[in-house]
Amino acid sequence: MPRKKANRKKKENIVDEVKTVDEDKLFDSIVKDIKKDFAEGTQTHIETATNFLTSGNLGINYAISGRPDGGFPEGLVTEIYGDHSTGKSLIAYHALVQTQQRGGYAILIDTERAFNQHWFQTIGGDNSKLIYFETSTMEKVFDYITKLAGTDGSKTEYGIIRKKLPMDVPVTIVWDSLAQTSTEAELDKDMSGSEMAIRARKAGQGMRKVLGPLKRSNITFLVINQIRATMAMYGPDSDTVGGKAVKYASSVRVECRKGKVIKDAQKKEIGIGGKAKITKNRLRSPFAVSEFNIYWKEGIDPLSGYFTVCAEEGLIASPSRGWWEYNGKKFRESEFPEVLKANQELLGDFEIDQSKFDLHASSQEYEGVDDNVTLEEDEESLEDILSEN
Repeated sequence: MPRKKANRKKKENIVDEVKTVDEDKLFDSIVKDIKKDFAEGTQTHIETATNFLTSGNLGINYAISGRPDGGFPEGLVTEIYGDHSTGKSLIAYHALVQTQQRGGYAILIDTERAFNQHWFQTIGGDNSKLIYFETSTMEKVFDYITKLAGTDGSKTEYGIIRKKLPMDVPVTIVWDSLAQTSTEAELDKDMSGSEMAIRARKAGQGMRKVLGPLKRSNITFLVINQIRATMAMYGPDSDTVGGKAVKYASSVRVECRKGKVIKDAQKKEIGIGGKAKITKNRLRSPFAVSEFNIYWKEGIDPLSGYFTVCAEEGLIASPSRGWWEYNGKKFRESEFPEVLKANQELLGDFEIDQSKFDLHASSQEYEGVDDNVTLEEDEESLEDILSEN
């Protein structure tokens, strides 16, 4: 009996010693042991995104990242989708332009063969420094990305980009667009042939192949997609093309909708409005909405929609009806551009030239409202539509 009591006392001492171990040291020792066998896959203190690429609009940037000088997260996948003529490509061009301005490499995969050099140059892009790749099939798109970013076969092997560029040099790839990209099986068949959900399967295979290397190589990937009508009796009447692989792989999904036609005092059309809704967001709460204007001569107005965002987010207060307040100074909505000029903290590091402030402050007339996307007749076969749902 005395011997058993001694053993019990010894066990109690061991338990007491374990309880007194510093939790931080215990955590570090466990992680160290795990890394012995899984050195490449085990990490701690990971941040979702630290750097961003602008969308060209303060409101959209804030809706995505919670900061006006934010935008699309670097090293992650973003899908920009919507109806035709809603500014999808132009928004993506802004990310390419900022990549160039920061000394990085901008890459455009153009399967629509519809690159607009005028818009790209208008917003400050350099066509001579744009890496342009034109192809027709989804297989070639993903093979091209694999060459750039590498494969998951080797955790230490990078693609041709990071073999020559350090990680802090931004690299952005824009795919315009998934919806207009065929597969090799489609091209080999005549128009009467049909392959069940072939694009959805190829998109799934391709995204699984490149998602890891893109993240590891810190390469930003923007996928432009289109919407089409569905044949479902219940649920949404529209959906994106190419199955659900890109939806799951994307950290951010931006839906672009048509807005109002913008006319000047002479009733001449000078632009169009739009609305961006963040339908998926791994950076902050989703479903934030921001309106924006596109002018034919200037591109996206960076200030449009930002007043509403500041009001909804509580960045500015409304002490009385019709008046707003920031830093103890009251102002009208029409005076908001002047408030931004005088308070740089509301802009973050976002730089806006004087002409943009003046353009936003000038008066425009609006005609026509189209808050709902108008869908055109679907170009896919009924068989493909039903198989992807």
